[in-house]
Amino acid sequence: SEVALYDPRTNILFGSTYLKMLGEQFVSIKNPTNRSFVMICAYNWGPGRLAKLIKQKKIFPDGDPKALYQALMERVPAETKGYLKNVWANYEMFKGANPI
Repeated sequence: SEVALYDPRTNILFGSTYLKMLGEQFVSIKNPTNRSFVMICAYNWGPGRLAKLIKQKKIFPDGDPKALYQALMERVPAETKGYLKNVWANYEMFKGANPI
């Protein structure tokens, strides 16, 4: 039901499943940082739109991560820019955190 989507466990299950699917869709991007950038944007803006940017050679997911990040920031909508910026900042902050 619609209410189940507001349940944290259900929401996390669906979100992590969708991330896994995006990872499989963009598996050809070998650099893990670049794949993460593309997956984060695809999660927010839609995978078809990211695939189209790649196909049209407007972004180069196999290049330098800083260049890809900049290209994404120039080509995705403001909401997705903010999403990428926030998710990546949180990832960077938490990846060095000590596990419980």
